[in-house]
Amino acid sequence: AAKQAGIDPAFLAAIAMHESNRGSSSLIHRQNNAFGTRYNGKYHSFNSVADSIKYTADMLKRLYTSQGLLTPEQIGRKYAEDPNWATGVTKFWNQSRIH
Repeated sequence: AAKQAGIDPAFLAAIAMHESNRGSSSLIHRQNNAFGTRYNGKYHSFNSVADSIKYTADMLKRLYTSQGLLTPEQIGRKYAEDPNWATGVTKFWNQSRIH
């Protein structure tokens, strides 16, 4: 999904790791939402985690990377309410690129 959207798969995985607290959040287990995505204040529910991944990859392309927002810092200013989002995502992204 990431490659089809033109996004580094390690970057997409890093977002999921950060947003889902390494896959342990109740949101991922109850609603298959690996990224904390929401609309009108309500968290999305997905049929599968794979659907969550595809949705988020497409959304990142449509609303962020196609508009020139490419780094965690650039994306985080628009995507996240958490001021430490870019730092957390970057940490996971760097870990995945080392291995």
